[in-house]
Amino acid sequence: MTAALLTPTQRLAVWTRSVVLPDLTRLAPLERLLRWYTPRGPSGAWLHLSEREILAHIDRHLAGCRRMRGRRCLRRGLLAFYFLRLAGHPAVLHVGVFARPQGRTLAHCWTTVGELVDDPPQAPCMPVLEWRGEAGGREPSSSPLSLASGH
Repeated sequence: MTAALLTPTQRLAVWTRSVVLPDLTRLAPLERLLRWYTPRGPSGAWLHLSEREILAHIDRHLAGCRRMRGRRCLRRGLLAFYFLRLAGHPAVLHVGVFARPQGRTLAHCWTTVGELVDDPPQAPCMPVLEWRGEAGGREPSSSPLSLASGH
């Protein structure tokens, strides 16, 4: 199966959303990032793309991004969530923390669509967030969650 090609407008949308993300993740709280990266609804221009095609496009795009180093899983998860939802797929964004006896807490972010898991945690972790967007899902807890040391 050949992957569908993105139009120049779609490629620009991916680029625009990704280029500002490194700065946004340093400056904005998680709650605001979740709202900014939750589309208002599906877009007809994206509806023909499958989950795997969208994730493949994001993979190819991020492979060349030098600014996506720290907190890479959060940035990838936000982009995947946004464009999967834009294409009408019921994506869920997850954040979990790894138990560590000492030192800084490590967090990991991943996206699911049904049984498809994109960038799953490599070790067991405790889920702290399940975001389905404005219409549903568990909102971020009121306690501050620092993702500074993303996995």
